[in-house]
Amino acid sequence: MKHFACTLLVSITIALIPSTSRISAALPAPDDDGGIGHNSPTLSQEVSGNQLTFAVTADMRWYSGPGTYDTLQYFRGTCEAIADAGSGLFMVSPGDIDPPADVRWTITQTLGITYTWYPVAGNHEAETAADMDWLRSYDYGLVNPGPSGCPTTTYSFDCQD
Repeated sequence: MKHFACTLLVSITIALIPSTSRISAALPAPDDDGGIGHNSPTLSQEVSGNQLTFAVTADMRWYSGPGTYDTLQYFRGTCEAIADAGSGLFMVSPGDIDPPADVRWTITQTLGITYTWYPVAGNHEAETAADMDWLRSYDYGLVNPGPSGCPTTTYSFDCQD
């Protein structure tokens, strides 16, 4: 039986409205004491002119991390293609990223330890307590907490030019 991994790679460039644009993504919650940071964070480096470029990857579940799947045929190859294309300011992964620690390992190995990654809980992560625990303890950096009604799944950040 052959196994194939399919990872969606999308590089998105957004034309920003002058001054400030708000970008939202569904992300897991901070811990109970608000450990993610709530001081109107901004991303300003690497934003040139009125454009912001970032990567979107999804559905790399079980095809990342050290070992068998640490090859160009799997998520590592996607990350290397992102690096070759200029990497963008950050990566958003909207679900099916389990186990998230393995995905982070691959990102760190190919794009560097300081590369910003915003993992999003999908159905497979939501059904696995260990994945949700990992995502809730992950350091998302400076993000704005989500609105009431969904504070554990929605975050945004401000990008200023």
